[in-house]
This record gives sequence, C-alpha cells and structure tokens, in this order.
Amino acid sequence: MKKKSLLLTICAGFAVIFASSYDDGPAKSGANRTGSNGTTASCDGGGCHAANNSALNVTVVITDTSNTTPITSYVPGKTYRLRVAGATTALTQSKFGFQVAAVKASSTSTQAGTITAGGTSTANTAVRTVGGIQIGEHTAPLSGTGAGSAWAYTANLYWTAPAAGTGQVKFFATVNAVDNSGSVSGDAPNAGSSLAGESTSVPTIGSTASFNAYPNPATNAITINADGISSGNWNIAVYDLRGKVIATQTTISSNSNLNTNIDCSKWAAGMYYIQISNDVETKVMPIVKR
Repeated sequence: MKKKSLLLTICAGFAVIFASSYDDGPAKSGANRTGSNGTTASCDGGGCHAANNSALNVTVVITDTSNTTPITSYVPGKTYRLRVAGATTALTQSKFGFQVAAVKASSTSTQAGTITAGGTSTANTAVRTVGGIQIGEHTAPLSGTGAGSAWAYTANLYWTAPAAGTGQVKFFATVNAVDNSGSVSGDAPNAGSSLAGESTSVPTIGSTASFNAYPNPATNAITINADGISSGNWNIAVYDLRGKVIATQTTISSNSNLNTNIDCSKWAAGMYYIQISNDVETKVMPIVKR
C-alpha cells in the first residue's frame, strides 16, 4: 500500500511539472504549436493544455508602426507591427500565452521576413527558432484585458517583411487563455491565421538623393552614406540570394544625411542585397563580400 501511494505521489508530481512546462513558452522546449511547418495548430497534447475552444476567436494582423489599422499587403523590407489577438465573450480566464510564425504561403516550412520581440503593450515576449522557423511567444503568462466572461488577449511584436519576390506570406498564431492556476484543466486555446500579399508598387528614394555603399567588394565592414533623404529612422536589411535576411539594424538620418557601418566580417563570400527603407521610401543595392 505504501509503495502504491508513493508511486501515485511521484506520478502526480511529474504530471504537475509536465503540465506547467510551457509557462515560459513552448518553443523554449522545442515545440511549435502555430500550425506552420506542418505542425498541429493546437495546444492539445502532452505537456500542453486542452483541445481548441471555439469560444476564443484568434486573429493575427500586421499594421503600420504608427497606427492600429490592419493591412493586407506588405512592402518588402519594411518593418510592421505584428499583432496577435484573442477575443471571447464566453470565457473567464484572465491570463494567456501565445505563439506566432510568419512563413511563405507557398511553403509553410520557409521563414518569411524577420520577427523581433518588443511592443508598447507587451512585456515577457521572446523570439525562438524551432525547425528553422522563428516563433514569437510568451516567456511568462500575460495579462488579458476585461472582466467577467469578456476578455481580450493582445500580444505585440515587430515583423520586417522579406525581400521582393517572396510573394504571399501566411501568419499562423495560437492563443491559450489560462486561469493561472498551474493546472491545464482551466485552459482554453484556439488558433488562427491570415495572409498578406506582396505590394506591387514599392516606392523608391527620390532622384535628388545620393546613396552609396563601399567598399564594394567588401571584406570586414561596409559604410553606407546617403544625402538628400528625409530625416528620421531608417531600417537596413541585408538579404542573401535566397531572400533570407542575414542582418538588420536601424539608423537615423539628420539634416538629410545618413552615415552608418555594417559589420560583414562573418558573412560568407558572395553577393548580397542591402535594402534601406523608412515608412515611405525604399532603396536596394547589390554588394559583394569577398
């Protein structure tokens, strides 16, 4: 009898540990629950929670960084707000967790663009990689907004769109509403997805601007200089010939001038494309690393 009781106690202990193992994000343990890369868009299964709950509506959208209006097309290389949202009028859970991925619609095992953590309304988020796919997710239970049985669960990250020619992008997301009890019995997950097409009209920097990247070919560092451009923040993204982003950084133009350096010492030899953009203008230049 004592052995049986001890065995039950040990099993119960492992069950609690296993059930709460995703409190800091499934991707930390190598799990993709978004539906991308052929995975199941569900929190059902070992170490996780319950079957999908239709009372929770899940959406994922991109917006400009300056407003909250959803958009359905992207400018290659531009940075957007990536917003995952869950809404319910029939659940009482006040906390939530989430995962989100951005992949090519034609190949959901291929990363599309770059996800980065951050946002004015979400702490406790991270970006991890599972099976070659970036997964944005929680690192601790997040707080929803609401009361009673009406709740909104919102997580904000950033997404930098991929290179021109990538085509339609599909965003996969899962939200799990939880009661923060440490038990999976009070959880209510569901999944959603959305599509964004590539914009066919990419604005370019005006003809009065001059833009240079040197030396070309480069060995250790590349200097980027621009004159006659608008002042403010500019995003720089470097793409390889497959369209994969290998480096990003942000710089500031003042008095119509921009000057910054990119470390290329660890790049493999070959041709790359440097794209510099703000909210309305884009410039792309080829460069060779030797």
